[in-house]
Amino acid sequence: MRVDFYVYSPEVALTCFSKSVEWSSATPKPPCSLVFLGMDGESLKTGRPAVGEVEDVDESNGFTRVLLATSQLPQDLQDRLVADGWRKVPLPNFAK
Repeated sequence: MRVDFYVYSPEVALTCFSKSVEWSSATPKPPCSLVFLGMDGESLKTGRPAVGEVEDVDESNGFTRVLLATSQLPQDLQDRLVADGWRKVPLPNFAK
């Protein structure tokens, strides 16, 4: 199944980063934590893993969207996120 992940920092909640991935496990549900960046060996060479807390899940109209909150500020993660294929987007309207 295809899952769209959105990661943001509550301190800067106007924008976030999004990535669509093929997900073979059960849809993550709150409360749980996910490593969203730095899971492969190459990423670990350039920085520590980034972890997000699942805040909200929207499963509607054939789409699955997962909102992750992180304590790391987006400007601290931006270069690594963009290099990993994440896009800077507005915070989605399903977010709390």
